[in-house]
Amino acid sequence: MRIEGLRLKQVVHRGVFILPIGDDRYRIGSTFAWDKVWSGPTEEARRWLLDKLERIVSRPIEVEEHWAGVRPASRDRRPVLGRIGPQEALMNGLGARGVLLAPWSAQHLAAHLLDGAPLDPEVDVRRFG
Repeated sequence: MRIEGLRLKQVVHRGVFILPIGDDRYRIGSTFAWDKVWSGPTEEARRWLLDKLERIVSRPIEVEEHWAGVRPASRDRRPVLGRIGPQEALMNGLGARGVLLAPWSAQHLAAHLLDGAPLDPEVDVRRFG
C-alpha cells in the first residue's frame, strides 16, 4: 500500500498490522482464512483488509499489490527456534503474530547460535522431540 504522509517508523497492530517498508509504502495484513489457503488473494480479503485499515488511517490509501501467503504455525502457537543440524537452524511457526514475534525470535536465535545463550524452552525446537 502507499499511504502518503503516514510516516510510521514501526509496526502498528490494531486488528490488522501496518508494516512500514519505506517511501510511504506499507505492508498490511492479515486475514485468518483457514480454508482454501492456496487459492491466492481474494476480493473478499481485500475488502476486509481495506475496511480495517480505513478505520485506523485517515489518509488516502493506494493499493499497489495484493498477494496472499500462508503463515506456518506450530500446534502450541509458539515460535519454533533452534538447531536442526550441525550447520542448520530453524526459525518458523510464527503464525498470525509473526510480524510482532519475528524481531524477538531472530535476536533470541542469533544469541543462541552466536553466543551459546540457552533457548527459552517455550520456543525451543526440542520441545517436539
